[in-house]
Amino acid sequence: MQVSNSGCSSEKRNELNIEKKNHQDDAEEAYSSKRIDSSTSTNNKCVLSIDLQQCLPTPLLESSVAFYKRQLWTYNLTVHNINTSTASCFIWSEPIAKRGGNDIGSCVFNYLKCLLTEINHVVMYSDCGSGQNKNSIMMAMVLWFMEHQDIVTIIDHKFLVRGHTRMECDSDDHARIEKG
Repeated sequence: MQVSNSGCSSEKRNELNIEKKNHQDDAEEAYSSKRIDSSTSTNNKCVLSIDLQQCLPTPLLESSVAFYKRQLWTYNLTVHNINTSTASCFIWSEPIAKRGGNDIGSCVFNYLKCLLTEINHVVMYSDCGSGQNKNSIMMAMVLWFMEHQDIVTIIDHKFLVRGHTRMECDSDDHARIEKG
């Protein structure tokens, strides 16, 4: 939008265009990495996409009167195994827990505990949400998991570029849930 602003100087416009191109290149590089990881997966390597769905009102009411009432929110963290095209949904409501690093880390930990015994390399893709995925809590969970088991030897957690986070969780799993 800044580039199309008529009051923007040509120097500033060139600077913004370079910034935009770098951003798009970074996004394409992240998608390329995901494509390569997915295509080179083996029986020992598991590629996951992890995403928290938009908050779901519970119950879903169509009445306009109910719209203005306080609703219960339900959270859904989806872990999509790209190798097998299967999804695991971790669902809870707001009185049980929130949607911070501890909550997301607990769900991912429970998923990792249930991996097949031949999996020794896990690659996780998620968005850059610092409150949920890109934080010290998630890192500590991965380190604790690695110390307390002997099967998985490598966990790569890769982050997609902000604004460019199309993942299987969104297009396949969350779309089906929201379609009803």
